[in-house]
Amino acid sequence: TAWAVTHDELRLRAAADFQHEAGRGAFGIRLGVGPTIIHETRNRNQAARAGLTGPDAQTTALSLLPSVDLDAVVGLHIAGPWLLMLSGGPSASWVSGDFKAGWSALIGTGWQP
Repeated sequence: TAWAVTHDELRLRAAADFQHEAGRGAFGIRLGVGPTIIHETRNRNQAARAGLTGPDAQTTALSLLPSVDLDAVVGLHIAGPWLLMLSGGPSASWVSGDFKAGWSALIGTGWQP
């Protein structure tokens, strides 16, 4: 391959969720709408051998895409207000005049008073 690519993504969402409490668990559905910021860096492999440096050896791109996510969410109270959270579901972004679909997943902690 001619390029080594690094891709970073930041998802900013306004979300609404509907959840049901069952014992120590919480189950729900979350809808999120907002921008996805994508930063991509491409480094040319073996650029130094060709005498390339700086902008000749590397390119970057920054994009802001409108997006929507629909996730199934499961939370389990571990200690006090702290939860173990699992979620996942379809995601769609508007890219160059066309919707691109994907899948997102999350494993993490949550806090619920």
